[in-house]
Amino acid sequence: MADSLLVIDYGTASTVAMLQQPDGAVRPVAVDGTPLLPSAVCLGRDGNLVTGRDAMRNAQFDSRQFAVYPKRHLDDELLSLGGPTVAVSALVGATLGRIRHEAVRMLGTPVDRVALTVPANWAEPRRRVLRDAALAAGLPVPDLISRPIAAATYFTALLGHAVDDGRPVVTYHLGAGSFEVAVLRRAGDGFEILAVRGDDTGGLDLDAQVADRFAASVIAFPARERSGEPRDNREWWMLLDSARTVREMLSTRDIVEPISDGAPPVTRGALENLATPLVTRTANLTHEAVGAAGVRLADVDGWFMTGGVTATPLVSRSLRDIAGRPPVALRQPRQAAVEGAMRQVGGGPPTKAEPDLIRFDWTRNYIAGGGHVSTTWYVSMSPPAEVIRWYGSQLRDHVEEATGRWARKSGSGSGRDFHHVTVVGVAELPSAGPKPSRPVPDHYRTIVRDDAALLP
Repeated sequence: MADSLLVIDYGTASTVAMLQQPDGAVRPVAVDGTPLLPSAVCLGRDGNLVTGRDAMRNAQFDSRQFAVYPKRHLDDELLSLGGPTVAVSALVGATLGRIRHEAVRMLGTPVDRVALTVPANWAEPRRRVLRDAALAAGLPVPDLISRPIAAATYFTALLGHAVDDGRPVVTYHLGAGSFEVAVLRRAGDGFEILAVRGDDTGGLDLDAQVADRFAASVIAFPARERSGEPRDNREWWMLLDSARTVREMLSTRDIVEPISDGAPPVTRGALENLATPLVTRTANLTHEAVGAAGVRLADVDGWFMTGGVTATPLVSRSLRDIAGRPPVALRQPRQAAVEGAMRQVGGGPPTKAEPDLIRFDWTRNYIAGGGHVSTTWYVSMSPPAEVIRWYGSQLRDHVEEATGRWARKSGSGSGRDFHHVTVVGVAELPSAGPKPSRPVPDHYRTIVRDDAALLP
């Protein structure tokens, strides 16, 4: 029987992992019902490290012993948590240990092999911290997988974007705490890196600007005097978290109403004004990387975006202006590296990264009165358990298995009449945007009622 394989993408704000079981089945590692585990860690009252959402809940009451972004301290050997000093590798190891615990629960046995994704331009000291953290978490010595190669593998092997041997592609990663752009060349079944550029700026820097500019709009209390990182001031950390929520909301809407009376609304235009210097810097680094690789922009076969901040429309527009065509966007951009690394290390047949979902705005006439009600539904070709596994246990009460009564039938008054069809599935989207002509699948297996806006 083959070995089990755990692949982890340890991020600044959140950590994601995939587990390949000995029979070859690949599943996301969900902690507390979601595949996104916050990378935050705090020191509990008993002296033990607390991770994920438990750490964030504890920090609402006492943030003095809270490390919200341990990854930003990889260059430091030790970090003070309100007095006690803890090795940074132990903080990272606590999060990796949480992943290991859930993976062992899924397997019923210890994990055989482990791989961690890392930026291509990381020096050995940072890589050593991750290795030490994995060992501290009780994991085997990990393989370190270059994130750009993992991302390129995801888009080609899993999403089916064909790239001929010798042809270049660009991966553009903008996450919470880092930016990395790489130019790669197809080499047989894999990729080789021609040039890479990046730095430690990301969405957190933009969130801090939103917090400074719109404090009263994004949270019910203003920011007080603060020093250093969010862990130094509970209110400042909560303000940053609220600013991140507003930034993410503005990825899909034009305005977010203020939370405090008399405060101005936050508009997408205002956010983009704040984001322009950061995005311009990433654009300059992208031009620099392409030039260093000796590649013409017109010759690049694929522009692939990963990292949660790439959901900001200004980012995709900036990359489109460079490339001369829309980059490939994802609904779940945080998943690409870990999925690609799993494919790269574990092999196996190509599989979909997440269940395909197709959204419908369904209009139903009232029996009397001539009125109507509109509800958003999703259908999927994947089974209900797979949809719940990817999108969180909170969906459980909103998911049904498709039966004959849901089947689409032609003719007036028969079956359910779906309107305004919009594709939101990963595999179908070379770039973001609706495709109203998408037909309803004939044999879908899952129905999701999204009246509670539970889907990301």
